[in-house]
Amino acid sequence: MAEKCDLLEYYRSKRLFSFVVALICLTVIVIFVEEYAEEANGDSYIKANLENSDEFSRSGATSSELCWVHERVSVIESCIRCSEFEMQALKVTHCGPTGYYDRVNCSNSGIVSFRPCYRALTIKSNFYCFLVVNVVLLLVSYYISLRRIAELNRRVYIRLTPNIDG
Repeated sequence: MAEKCDLLEYYRSKRLFSFVVALICLTVIVIFVEEYAEEANGDSYIKANLENSDEFSRSGATSSELCWVHERVSVIESCIRCSEFEMQALKVTHCGPTGYYDRVNCSNSGIVSFRPCYRALTIKSNFYCFLVVNVVLLLVSYYISLRRIAELNRRVYIRLTPNIDG
């Protein structure tokens, strides 16, 4: 009988280990897919907002400063927070919409330029959403663990009762 219980525990722990490994692999895949989707979405969001507003044309930005609109770019630094001096004293156009900017290198002209970073705003809201989901999962997991421990204790008590009475 004890050998059968050991075998059952072995398969349970093996199944649990397989589940944990699968969960880790799935988490890594989701992180990579989300990162790829965020990069692709960020550039399209910037260009769509630029077409809808003429803020940059009113501000007197030159075409060399806006090379990132028409050329392919490589991001040198991403989502840098604008300083108070840049926002209030200099009133630079790349800090106006969001308070964050990307430093980009335009591939055709080789000009280093700045553009607004719209991803910084969504990063904060995504973090708080992630935090809330994790807290809820923590509470649900804790409740399930308590229920499982109570059920296992009940089963042990049922098994031991005939031995104690006899």
